[in-house]
Amino acid sequence: VEADTSQGQFWTTCIAMLAEAGHVEKASQILEQSRQLGLTGGLVDDLSARIQLATAWVERYLHAEAHAEAGRYEEALAEYEAALTLKPDATIAQHCRRLVNQARIGVVRMDGKKLRHG
Repeated sequence: VEADTSQGQFWTTCIAMLAEAGHVEKASQILEQSRQLGLTGGLVDDLSARIQLATAWVERYLHAEAHAEAGRYEEALAEYEAALTLKPDATIAQHCRRLVNQARIGVVRMDGKKLRHG
């Protein structure tokens, strides 16, 4: 299958797929290059918004992971919750949601070790 790179649809599809796969920086670079070559319109604006959301989500998730690794579980919990509000349908969000729920009910600490009750 050949792609016609002169068509805007090719570039918007490419950018969307990169962003969805988590390659936010590359998607952002290609979007900027596409704009410089004249790609415009509502779809381009939508892609830009999706990339900004994905960037914010990745930052929150990475901050949460760093806090958890350092033993700062309250901070990790807050970052996981913030990540969930940004992108609740992300695949990794299921992992975040499980950690948040378990931490809330006191079943496990954020490092995965069981707590003793009583």
